[in-house]
Amino acid sequence: MKNIFVTGTDTGVGKTVISYVLMHYFMKKHKNPLYLKIFQTGCVDVFDKDCDARFVYTNLVRSIDRNFLMDKICYLFKNPKAPYFAALDENKEIDISFVKSWVKEKIKDHFPVIFEGAGGLMVPINEKTLIIDLIKDMDVDVILIARPGLGTINHTLLSIEALRKRGIPIKGIIFSMKEQNEAPKDLIYENIKAISNFSGIDVFLIGPILDFSKDMFKYYNVFEEMFK
Repeated sequence: MKNIFVTGTDTGVGKTVISYVLMHYFMKKHKNPLYLKIFQTGCVDVFDKDCDARFVYTNLVRSIDRNFLMDKICYLFKNPKAPYFAALDENKEIDISFVKSWVKEKIKDHFPVIFEGAGGLMVPINEKTLIIDLIKDMDVDVILIARPGLGTINHTLLSIEALRKRGIPIKGIIFSMKEQNEAPKDLIYENIKAISNFSGIDVFLIGPILDFSKDMFKYYNVFEEMFK
């Protein structure tokens, strides 16, 4: 098993929740995992409600301080945009060589490291680099998070094609549900069947997690299967 990059077919598909469940799973397995959000946009401060590292770590360890959270984010920008444009809004430019050295330093003492991307694969980081380009250089397995409902076959298969074209290994695909009746059950299972059939990759379904002290345990079997 390699370190893991959690990416999505779109923004808001459930990457942060799945990253949290992965962290919880590996902690229960007595591993030494670490969650990192390389690019956080849409936040002024790490304690903002939309800060993904805040969500993950407050649910895991409860008591955290600002320095702890800042250490888990490489770049933080105010506007909720692609990192490239969020950086431009602040007259900044993202240095990919700095990002790579930051990642190299962070992964020294932890395994597995869970990286959460910003939006989908084709999101620009700077003028020349997309999220998928960074993933390509990171020696990670990808977990692709997708919506369960209408349209997901197209978005998911296109994302798989882009990853395979670059030789990036895909560990699995997860349909992440935000609410119980997000899509009709027959549609969800037809989508799972189609994507599995055309990609040859296992597709797992994780339902809405309403109680973070209990619900995620129901889905540990997903990761047992994925990492066997």
